[in-house]
Amino acid sequence: MSMKPILLILSFLYSHIAFSQGVVVAADKMNVLYIGIENPMSIAAENYSCKDLVVEISQGTITKDEDYSCRHIAKVTTPGKATIIIKNKNGKILEEAEFRVKRVPDPIAMVAGMNGGVIGKSKFKVQMGIVAVLLNFDIDIRYKIISYDVISFNTRKNTFFFETNLGALFNERVKEKIMNVETDDIFLFDKIKVAGPDGITRELSPITFRINDSEINSPESR
Repeated sequence: MSMKPILLILSFLYSHIAFSQGVVVAADKMNVLYIGIENPMSIAAENYSCKDLVVEISQGTITKDEDYSCRHIAKVTTPGKATIIIKNKNGKILEEAEFRVKRVPDPIAMVAGMNGGVIGKSKFKVQMGIVAVLLNFDIDIRYKIISYDVISFNTRKNTFFFETNLGALFNERVKEKIMNVETDDIFLFDKIKVAGPDGITRELSPITFRINDSEINSPESR
C-alpha cells in the first residue's frame, strides 16, 4: 500500500501503527476488512481537505461518517479482496489501496464461562443458557443463539434425555432436567446453531460437561 499522497488506515488498528518523520508503518496482516460489520477507516490526503475527497470501494459500500470528516465506514460482502479508491473532487485518482476481505471467525459455545469439562452441581443448576463468545478478537461482535440439542445421560440409572432447545435460554424442560441433575451425569450440547452479523448461520463445535459434587470446576481446553 503506497503512503503518498494518501494516509489510509483502519481506525481500530491505531495501536498497531507507528509514526516517524512522516512515515506510517503498519503490519500488513492487519489490512483486513470483515464481512457483516462496520469497518471504520480514517482517510486523509496531503494537501487536500477530507471533505474534498471522493472515496469508493470495489465491493460493498463505503460511506462518510457525518461526525468526523476524515472517517469512513466500509461494509464488504464477499471474501477475497477489496480495493479502496480515493479521488479528488475532479475525479482524479489519488490512491488505490487493496485490503483482504474475510468472514468473522467462529465463536465458541460456553455455559458458565466454560466450553466443557467438569462442573460443580450447584454451579450448573443456576445456569440460564448458552452463550457464543468470540475469543482473542479485537472487535466486539455479538452472536445470536438460534438452537441446540441438549443430551444428558445418567450414569447411575442408565437413563437418557434429549431436547431441542430454541434460543439461548434453557426452555422449561431443560431447566427442570438441570435442576434435578445428579453427580456424574453427562450433559452434551450439540448442533449449536448461531447467527453472526453477516447473517450466516453457523454450527459450533459441541460442548460436554460432567457433573461433580465439588465446587472446583475443570474447564475443557479447545
